[in-house]
Amino acid sequence: MDQLTIENAVCILKNDEQIDAAISAGIITHAYVLSHCDDGHIVRNRSNLGINCQRTYVIPKNRIIILEESNSQKEAKQKMDNRTYYDECIESPFLKEKLDNINEIGLSLCKPLINGHPYVLDIDLDYFCTKKSVNPQDVLEFHKLIRGACAITIAREPKFVLLCRREAESIDSPYLEGIIKKHICNAQKTSA
Repeated sequence: MDQLTIENAVCILKNDEQIDAAISAGIITHAYVLSHCDDGHIVRNRSNLGINCQRTYVIPKNRIIILEESNSQKEAKQKMDNRTYYDECIESPFLKEKLDNINEIGLSLCKPLINGHPYVLDIDLDYFCTKKSVNPQDVLEFHKLIRGACAITIAREPKFVLLCRREAESIDSPYLEGIIKKHICNAQKTSA
C-alpha cells in the first residue's frame, strides 16, 4: 500500500475502527478497551471459572477485549445520580483495578502483560463526561500509563463529546484535549 492510500483510508475510519484496522493489518495484536458503553459493536470478553478457581478468558475473534465493570461500578452506574461513576474514570484506584484485570486476562491468554511491553494508549475524549473526570485527584496510575506507552493517540470525537457529557457540563473537545496534553507533559516531567 502506498502512503496516499493509507491516509485516505484513515480519514474514513469512525468509532474505533482504527483499532480493528490496526489489528487486521498486524500493527497490534490485540486491544483492551475501557468504555462506558460498547453499543454492541465490540465483542465483550467471555469468562468462566477454570482450574484452581482462577478465571480463564477466551479472546474474542476480533481480538478486542472490553473490560468488564466491577460490581461497585455497576452499583454506582445504577444509582439515580451516577455522576461519581463518570467522575472517577481515571482515578488511580479505578485504573489500578482495570490494569489488574488486564494482567489477569493476559496471564490467562499467555499474552504480554501491560508492564514492560510496548503498547499504544488510545484516548477517546468522549470517555470524559465531566470536568472532574479529566481532572482526577490521584493521577498516579494514569501518568504511569502515559509514561509506559510507546505511542499515544487522542481521538477528539467532538460530536460525541457533546452527546456524552453529563447534564450541566460545558466541556468540549478542545478543552478535554488541552487537559489530556497537560497530563502527558506532567507525566513526562515526573519520570525525569
